[in-house]
Order: sequence, then structure tokens, then C-alpha cells
Amino acid sequence: MLLNHTTTLEKLNLSKKESLLANVNFCSKKLNKTYNSKANPIKYYREKYGNVPPWIIVKGLTFGESIYWYKLSKPNIRVKIISRMFGLNPEIIDAADKDLKIKQLFGDLLSLYLTYRNQCAHGGRIYNHRSKKTWVKELVAIFILF
Repeated sequence: MLLNHTTTLEKLNLSKKESLLANVNFCSKKLNKTYNSKANPIKYYREKYGNVPPWIIVKGLTFGESIYWYKLSKPNIRVKIISRMFGLNPEIIDAADKDLKIKQLFGDLLSLYLTYRNQCAHGGRIYNHRSKKTWVKELVAIFILF
């Protein structure tokens, strides 16, 4: 089963094991496609060294695929990414997450960025575009004060 950014696991009504296998399958296909790309520097590393380092293969992923990869990462990896992006200590993120929902906010912000990016890239109007996630604005305001 091939998933895409518009397919949610809730819509498919899959068990946790099935959804994990579907996600792994989806990521594996995307990474294999990127790995076999003819674009440099991916092609260069594959042909010269026989493998492509992760920091190079990420260059071949779309923004949406990168977000999907982030969402499938282990929780400790996601906390490290959030820590780096917001300049916060990982312990603070874990401690404040119950009240501020920082982890949820970051994931929602990535989805919001992707929506606006796609609107711009595909000729959509952004001046009147409104996100369905209205609570993100409130959390961003609180987070800026933090």
C-alpha cells in the first residue's frame, strides 16, 4: 500500500502494526527513489562511494517528504530537532510540553508551512488563505513570550 501526504491512516482504518508497515514501506520507496536519482550530489556519492550519506539524501527529498520523515522519527529525535529549531533545551521542551504542547505546535507549524508553500508553488492565492488550525496562532503568541 502506497501512502501519500493526503492519505491519513485514520481514513484507511489500519491497525497499528499495519500502519507501521505501510509507513515503513512508503518511506522505503521514497528513499530508494531518491537514492537512485540521477541528480548530483546523490549520483556522485552513490557511484564513487557505493552509498549516499543521510545529509546528502535529504537534499533529494521534497519538503512534504521531509516533514513526513520528521513525523515518523522517534520521539527523542523529534525533541532534538525542536530543540535546535527553537533554541531550547530538550529538558525544557519535555517539561513544558504538557501545558504548551510544543511538540504538537511544531508538527502543526510544519504542516502549515507546507500548506502555504504548496499554495505559492502551485499558483494558489495566499492573501486570502486561512489555516484550519486556528489554535496554532494562540500557541505561537504564547510561545513567543516564552
